Amino acid sequence: MDCQPSSGDPLRRRRHEERNWPAVIERADSMSQLSLDPFAAKVYWRREGDSPDGIWPELIRMFVENIARKVQSHKAVIGHIKGFACCGEHALRVNCVSAALPADVVGNLPPGTPEMVLDMVVLAYGLAWDDAKSALETAIEEAGQACNCHGRLQASRHGHSHTHDHK
Repeated sequence: MDCQPSSGDPLRRRRHEERNWPAVIERADSMSQLSLDPFAAKVYWRREGDSPDGIWPELIRMFVENIARKVQSHKAVIGHIKGFACCGEHALRVNCVSAALPADVVGNLPPGTPEMVLDMVVLAYGLAWDDAKSALETAIEEAGQACNCHGRLQASRHGHSHTHDHK
């Protein structure tokens, strides 16, 4: 994996239909049998040594795409992987809905930003909370090594549920 800042418009990627969706559904007896255990966390990232300025979008793209592949390896169905970081008036956000599609990364942080905090949520049907945590820890290590950055995961498990009434 090469971790260089991407050039051009971050919106240049086009979404297309996910080719693996029928295979994922076929593996699961039915969606009703898949549990949803949302995983929310903060990832603290720090540039190290000679990591290039402007590395944040590429690091986050690589990180989230790694998470998506790890979630898929658990035979889970990705609902959404989202992340958001801000620094003053600058912000960076990432969205991913499939391991078969590239993550959308929009925005950047100011040049010279040495650290960032990425707020994350992983919604995947059929993925246990502990498996999500493990996937993020491994993805942090892999993306960090490729981009010469250090990441640290902070996650806490909240044992409560919410009911939403959509009228």
